[in-house]
Order: sequence, then C-alpha cells, then structure tokens
Amino acid sequence: MTFIHELDDGSRFTWDSPVLVEVLADVRHKQGRFLGRMEALGFDHRSEAMLGSVLRKARLWERIHAQPVNERQRKVISRMLEHDWEGNLSTSKYARMTKCSHDTALRDIKQLLQRGVLRQNERGGRSTSYRLAEPDEI
Repeated sequence: MTFIHELDDGSRFTWDSPVLVEVLADVRHKQGRFLGRMEALGFDHRSEAMLGSVLRKARLWERIHAQPVNERQRKVISRMLEHDWEGNLSTSKYARMTKCSHDTALRDIKQLLQRGVLRQNERGGRSTSYRLAEPDEI
C-alpha cells in the first residue's frame, strides 16, 4: 500500500471533499457498530484509539496537501505522526532527520509554522521546540 506522503509528487494530490465526507460518515458509523460488537466479545478500546490515530493522520494530510510540502518536510511530518514519536521537534533534530543544514531546517520549520502545520511550544531561545498542529488548527 502506498501512502499519500510517499507519492513522488504528493503535492498534486487533491481530495474530493463532498465525496470524502460521505465516505467518512459511513466509515464512522461502521466503526461504531464494529466497536460495539468487539466490546460484546470482550475486546478493549485500543482498536478505537488506533482508528482515531489513523483518522487524525488522514485529516492532517488532507489539510497539509492544500499547499505543497517539500520532501524534507514530508519526511519529518510523517515521522512525527508515527506512534513511537517521542518529544517535540527542534531545529537540530529536524536537521539530523533530513541530513540538511541548520539554516535549511530553520527555513523549512518557519514555512511549516506559517502554514500552521507546526506550533511553537512555550519555551523559546535555545529550548525552542515545535509540535504538530491538530488537524482542526490548520
């Protein structure tokens, strides 16, 4: 399976929002029925958390692809969306992940901040760090 962020030119990907809303509503309905059946069988809500995570990622990518992102930005966003991502993003962490200079990392981060994809955390200066915005914040 190929994910949107893995496409060579994912910046040209577009959503058909009216169609997507209808499909997502149907999926959410089926999800509720499925979770009810799982609960009846004794399963816990971990599956619901996983599905919530997948839907969050899809909504975030939908918002991000309204304007193109470069390959470095796509790589960092994808990594930050993984379940084992810990902590926040710093300029030096971005530079290490993408094997780019500190200046390039800072330029990329500033673009993502301007677009609302990243949010700057409270602390500044040498402790400046960033987090992914929630899909409804973009």
